Amino acid sequence: IFCFNFCVIYKYVIQLFVLRVIPELLSGEELPRINFCFPDDAFEIFDYVKKNPYKEKNHWTLTIDDVDIENIKELNVIRSDGYTIIVNESILFFELLTKLVNELQKFRNKFGYEISFKDLILFEISRIWLRMNASDFHNVEEFLQKQINFLKDSTFDKYIDECVVGQYQGLDIKVKSNYNMTYCESDNKLMFNIYDKDNNCHSLPSISYGIDGDTCYIYAVQKEKFGKRDRKIERSLYKLNNGIDETLVHPNFVLAMKCFIDMLANEGISKIKVPLIQVLNYGYHEILSEKQRKTFENCWYPARLEYINSLSGDAKEDQLENYRRALEWTKHVVDKQDFISEAKTEGLLKLFYRIMNQFDNIEILSDPFIESEYLEIRIKEKNKVL
Repeated sequence: IFCFNFCVIYKYVIQLFVLRVIPELLSGEELPRINFCFPDDAFEIFDYVKKNPYKEKNHWTLTIDDVDIENIKELNVIRSDGYTIIVNESILFFELLTKLVNELQKFRNKFGYEISFKDLILFEISRIWLRMNASDFHNVEEFLQKQINFLKDSTFDKYIDECVVGQYQGLDIKVKSNYNMTYCESDNKLMFNIYDKDNNCHSLPSISYGIDGDTCYIYAVQKEKFGKRDRKIERSLYKLNNGIDETLVHPNFVLAMKCFIDMLANEGISKIKVPLIQVLNYGYHEILSEKQRKTFENCWYPARLEYINSLSGDAKEDQLENYRRALEWTKHVVDKQDFISEAKTEGLLKLFYRIMNQFDNIEILSDPFIESEYLEIRIKEKNKVL
């Protein structure tokens, strides 16, 4: 006989997970189809929550019934038409999931972003699985614990307000700690900007990362969508290419990563792991691409554009601005899955090999794709000033 001591919040997480999250992940509408394979004791947990449901005060609350549990039982196998996450310990899985939601809410609040507990489960927890490596599908509890550790880490909280972290050719490099949404590669990111003496600003790529103990996981190095560009400052960055035979990596990326590695060294963090096989990422961007293509075509059809062009004044300008934004987003995501995949694999490899050869402050320890699903790196020291 199974004994349960679930507090109210655990029951709420389980209820929403069964009733909303699992069906969404099985639908394959927003991201590749995902199935969960639970051990037998999970169904005792579901039955317990069915008989002892969480109910929102003063609101009608959808609760688990026998049909919901039977549907999960029927699908409780490793499927060939999608991806299967294997749950090893049911109670631990839901404990970690609940802790993750709590930590995610505190993390968002730290940056002034308010979101309800319910919305976090429905919109964010449904997408946390996009970050999984191949091995995570068989050890989901370890994956969730690592995500919690990332959220609890406060190493770079000192940069929530932008401040100077270094210099390049007499120009100030400033950094600001910020957050990503859960469909992004990680929750934590650092945003880098360079300022000249007249306070002109040039944005470097941001770095999405997670810190767990003495190891930093680097998930992406990306241009900021609303970053600023100063051509004079950017031209000065090309001095980083002096004496370099391989210049396929843009100096914007080189400077951001060099600065970030120095920051890690200053904090006593000596290991870097770069995940190179986020299994669901490519499929997610394929789905996103096709959905946005259809949305754009259905919304901005020729007759509507012709009508907008017949308008005048603010009405015309407002509509054209909406069109420009939709077009910009469409160009950003449609048919970009191969580009994104390359940036997160070959692009990151090229960047780290260049950092290693140019600055000699890191050592690459693993042969990626052969020895490990991570590129493993040791930080040696901060030994070359820009």
